[in-house]
Amino acid sequence: MKQKKLEKILIIGLGSMGKKYLKIINKNWPELEIAVLTSNSKYIHENYNKKILIFESLDQAIEFRPSAAIVASPAPFHISQALFLSQFKIPTLIEKPLGTGKESIKDIKEINYQSKKNIILVGYVLRHSPCATYIKKILSKNSLGKLIEADFHCGSWLPSWRKGIDYTKTVSAKSYLGGGVLLEMSHEIDLALLFLNDLEIKYVYKKNSGLLEIDKELEDTAIIIARKNNVCVTIRLNFCTNPSERKITFRGEEGELCWDILKNRVILSKPNSQKIYKSDMNIQDLYVLQLEHFFSCINNQKLPICNINDGLKVLNLILEAKDFSI
Repeated sequence: MKQKKLEKILIIGLGSMGKKYLKIINKNWPELEIAVLTSNSKYIHENYNKKILIFESLDQAIEFRPSAAIVASPAPFHISQALFLSQFKIPTLIEKPLGTGKESIKDIKEINYQSKKNIILVGYVLRHSPCATYIKKILSKNSLGKLIEADFHCGSWLPSWRKGIDYTKTVSAKSYLGGGVLLEMSHEIDLALLFLNDLEIKYVYKKNSGLLEIDKELEDTAIIIARKNNVCVTIRLNFCTNPSERKITFRGEEGELCWDILKNRVILSKPNSQKIYKSDMNIQDLYVLQLEHFFSCINNQKLPICNINDGLKVLNLILEAKDFSI
């Protein structure tokens, strides 16, 4: 891949994630020219004194000649927009998930092909956490002995996700925008695949509890029971419980390893000892790290830490879970 000089960046979409990327880039890379594809020009004018170009179509935005782009639109548009950008060899960060699984086989094959010629990073930001790196190190050393089980749990309350915004009108609550807990909270699925590689699904429980005003066909609760060799793996997701909890736990014959994501720490417990690893990086810091990595892929030709194949593995597992029946 030809090295590109990073001068201009295009952000597609100005929902919660688009706003987050805009704020971080404006603060940490003030020298970059920024353009946004959005119909919400009012937000830009009210919050930014710096000149930020606003476009309402991709055809207009491409005239900006961005040297990089971030796709932060709803999931159903991710792959088609990334394919459009790839025509112009524009390095692209696609916010998770890669898509919804309803994309055509042709488009899936094409985005996979384009990723071999153009930098495409999938934005599973927790991969950039020092805690994730620490866990991979502990597991690689076999410090827990024979692994028995692994549990990935994320429970939260959707109405409190985005302050000042009616959750019933957000992506999370709308089927046509790629809502539901499996797509919206796919970080845990990505981490399960990162740490354990391929998983064999044995059982899936999913439901709409009726506690939230989301589309009836969407699940707000999902439990996946899977197997990796002889390890029992559970992935438990919901956005209808309070208070929030987000933990990843590995249990083996010689100890337990628990990552409390909300507290930014990993505890390694043995029968007669306990070791605590603490990271000072909050979620905002991780997004900065992710952008630094993305820009390093462009400027220094580093390989993406989460590529199209990784994103497709997550999407395929989600589709398998959605289609699962006894």
